[in-house]
Amino acid sequence: MNFANSSLNSTLPAAISLDKCGWPTSVHSQRPQPPSIRYLDLCSYPLLLLLTTIGNVLNLLVLRLDKPFGSKGVYLSAVAITDLVYMWSAIISYISNYDGEVHGLPRPAIRDMVDRLNGFTMFLQETCVIASAWMIVAFTLERFLAIRYPLKHLIFSHGQRSLYVVTGVVSVAAGIAVVRLVDYYWFYTQFIAADPRPPRVPPRPKILLEWYGTYVWALAFIQIGTFIAILLLNALLLRVIARQHRVRRESLHVGEHRSRGVDRGAVAMLLACSLCYLLTQMPGFAGNVLFLLNKACIHQLHPRTVAVLAPILNVLLNVNFSANFLLYCGANPRFRKGVKVLMGNQPLDSATDRSTSDSRRKSLESTRSMSLVVRNCRLSISSKLNFRMP
Repeated sequence: MNFANSSLNSTLPAAISLDKCGWPTSVHSQRPQPPSIRYLDLCSYPLLLLLTTIGNVLNLLVLRLDKPFGSKGVYLSAVAITDLVYMWSAIISYISNYDGEVHGLPRPAIRDMVDRLNGFTMFLQETCVIASAWMIVAFTLERFLAIRYPLKHLIFSHGQRSLYVVTGVVSVAAGIAVVRLVDYYWFYTQFIAADPRPPRVPPRPKILLEWYGTYVWALAFIQIGTFIAILLLNALLLRVIARQHRVRRESLHVGEHRSRGVDRGAVAMLLACSLCYLLTQMPGFAGNVLFLLNKACIHQLHPRTVAVLAPILNVLLNVNFSANFLLYCGANPRFRKGVKVLMGNQPLDSATDRSTSDSRRKSLESTRSMSLVVRNCRLSISSKLNFRMP
């Protein structure tokens, strides 16, 4: 029996081995990334970082001009902050990669800095990825309630409650990604910073290994579920908006339907942000599906494919965190006016007076609409009871 097994193993090529799924792996899978693909990320990141910094600072300043500072300002400001944190936390790995390209390998000082900060930056990036997408989901739900159930939205929705939602989203996202901190710095203390350094990485504790494995699976499911949720919720939001437009055209009381104070600018900004997310994260969605199929031993994901796709996915993710300012300017004329106010091309007083008059006009229209609703209710009740109400 032993002789048969040894003779069978001797017939296998020396460079071929089998993984846990029984698929062949070889040294060919360990080739480095193609240089042209690698340079795509290296060249695009500084430009996108500049766009993120300038754009999101302007986003925060323009959103603060809205009086009152409502749920729209809270959600979009939170998205701007997570965008800034994500892009600036990625600068550590960019410095290491750039220094490695210039000198062949990162210099010892750069490598030591990256080793110390790498776990914290990975934790920040993955927290921002989860939190930013979930805030788009929360903002979509908030806009849906504002359009579909406007009276309930006026009662239950305000900036303070939106701030609580944002705080909860960031806390849950950080709680999910905290395993990055624990796992990496266990590896750092047990191997990288150990003196003397052991010849090989010591095995993780069982509880840490199971925790990290669960996190890898959960992260893929979270990203897939978030993508589907944003797609379905925005499709539902567009359906509700289209239905209201159709009712408005068919109704004789046009003023009653227009008096429902729907912030069209906020809806346009949300839809633009969601569309950017869906377009840039569609390859990542497919990659997560392939990752789960690979983990489940259903479809083998070739390592060379991963090496080619990884820089492209990084660039698309950076675009998603960088383009919001351009999207807001293109989608919302009121946001463009706010930018002009900041640049000094339009006096702040005129913009404030215009917004004040608009709010007064909307409040008057809302009061007139409520009076019409009450009058219609009274007339319908009187007609059913066959007597005239005063």
